[in-house]
Amino acid sequence: MINKVITFWNKKQRILYAAFYIVAIIIFLFSRIKEGRKVEKLYSSGVYTEKNVTVHEFELIDCEVIDDLTFKGKGDNAQLVYNGDIDTLYMDCAYSYGLREFKAYYNTTGDYVFEEENSMIPKQFEKYLIYDFPEGTKQVKMYYQNSTMYFNELIINCRQHTNKYSISTADIFWLSVWPSVLYLSVDLLISTISIVLRTRKK
Repeated sequence: MINKVITFWNKKQRILYAAFYIVAIIIFLFSRIKEGRKVEKLYSSGVYTEKNVTVHEFELIDCEVIDDLTFKGKGDNAQLVYNGDIDTLYMDCAYSYGLREFKAYYNTTGDYVFEEENSMIPKQFEKYLIYDFPEGTKQVKMYYQNSTMYFNELIINCRQHTNKYSISTADIFWLSVWPSVLYLSVDLLISTISIVLRTRKK
């Protein structure tokens, strides 16, 4: 049986290599569609509600509110925290040091515990900075140390631009890499088994 598998693998390598990619793409598309439909249901059921908000809808820590869309951070621990079910956050504001100054932390527990691995940098889309949070996000935190923020617009759960169906550059990268890695791993395993079998025969 093992010898038949090895023979088949050696004869059909090109076909099998292509099959790994085809299966990977099918699995990816299926999971993306499933995720998108699940998010649509959350919008339809009212778990996610699109709304324009002001800074008053956020919990401000060590911050001074200047007006509905402006606040000033006071010290190194100045934070803006949003509590509630959140899918996306759209921010229209000016910035000077690049997108990394808007790094956000999120969790699915709402307990004010934030880990570095659960963080993201927003993407630029037209005039907006966009955060697309994982499903189940309950709390978001952003630092604004010793700075004054002027927002033109803040939108929570902007359904029109939800991009759960979209394919990112990272998705394309992993789709091009991991099927090859998986194929090479299987090929290495089969080659190793083949060598062991030939050694035993001798």
